[in-house]
Parts: sequence; C-alpha cells; structure tokens
Amino acid sequence: MGLVYQFRAVPHYESRVGKKIIAPRMEDLSQVKFLDPERVDQVSKMSSTPALQGYPVDPTTMPTAVVYESKNKAVPDVEMAGGGVEIVSERVRDVIEQFEPGVHQFLPVDVYRPKANEPFTRRYWMIVCRRIDSVDAAHSTITRRASGIWNADGQMVMNLSAIGSAHLWCDPFIGPRYHSCSQSLCDALKQMSLTGVSLDPREAV
Repeated sequence: MGLVYQFRAVPHYESRVGKKIIAPRMEDLSQVKFLDPERVDQVSKMSSTPALQGYPVDPTTMPTAVVYESKNKAVPDVEMAGGGVEIVSERVRDVIEQFEPGVHQFLPVDVYRPKANEPFTRRYWMIVCRRIDSVDAAHSTITRRASGIWNADGQMVMNLSAIGSAHLWCDPFIGPRYHSCSQSLCDALKQMSLTGVSLDPREAV
C-alpha cells in the first residue's frame, strides 16, 4: 500500500475574494483553445473548460490579466480563477518544474487591484498536461458509469502501476478539477508552507 495526494485549491480567507478576467475580456475560460486539437479526445473537445482536460492549451488564447478584488489581501500560492483553473505562485511552479520539467504549462497572468493601472503581482495559470486513468478498480468500492466516469459512491483506491513515475496528473474519469500528485511531490510542497492549497491523501496499491 502507498499514498498519492489530491491537489486542490481551498479558500485562504474567511470571506471569498472575487477574481475577474480583464485581458482579454471574457467571463470564463470556455474560449481557450487546445494547442493540438488533433490529439484531443472527443469528450474533452466538448468541454466548457479546455484548460482542465489534461492537454496543453494554446497560450495565445489564455487570459493575461485578472483583477483580485481586494484592496490589500495577498494572493495565496494557489487560487482558483476563471471557472476552476488554478493560478499559482512562482514557488509552486518552480517546485513542480523540478519534478517534471517541461511537462505542464505555467502561463503568466498579471494580477491587479481593483481600479489599478499596474499589476501588483504575477501568477501562472497551471495547466496540468498529463492524463492518467489512475483508479484501481479491483481495490476500490466505487462504481463506474457506462461512460467510464467513476461515481462518488464508495472508497477510491489509486493504482500505482498506472501512475508509474508521474508526479502530477489529472484523471479524466474522476472529474476535470481532480488533480493528483505523488508522495515525493507532496512532501516537497508541504515543506514550503504554501497558502490556499490542500493535499489530501488517498490510498494506492
């Protein structure tokens, strides 16, 4: 038995801080394009959030600026913006790059205060670019739909053989906002005392 970890953004402040995309002006990330559409499966092509499907996106279609709707609060190391896609700090980017250089996309986005003319910090859209069917069916008690999607109706156990040497991935059969990471990457992230992120353990065989 082993462990892998769910990587997810969690609220850092008691009250939610809004985020608004301002360049280019769009409500969410539904207009983002895949970098190589020919390699994308049909289900992912129909998704309303291409940036969460585990495929590289065209950087020229990603927003380059957001407003963090607080006059003085710092942006956490991991924060949700644009319909569930994480923006992460340079610290998060750098440690993931140490484990998997060049695998994932970290696309710069300038962050502004409300009504400000200049950004006060820079973050990076984290586009996870690895897809793994990582659930171990034999040891899990959850059930699978005809579409292949797992139901959240029991215990989920992850498959270390399927995961292999991967350190960060998404599982398209669990859900587009489900990111997982290895024990070693989790340990490195925990040492950094990051803000805005939860690393929740899951059993793996």
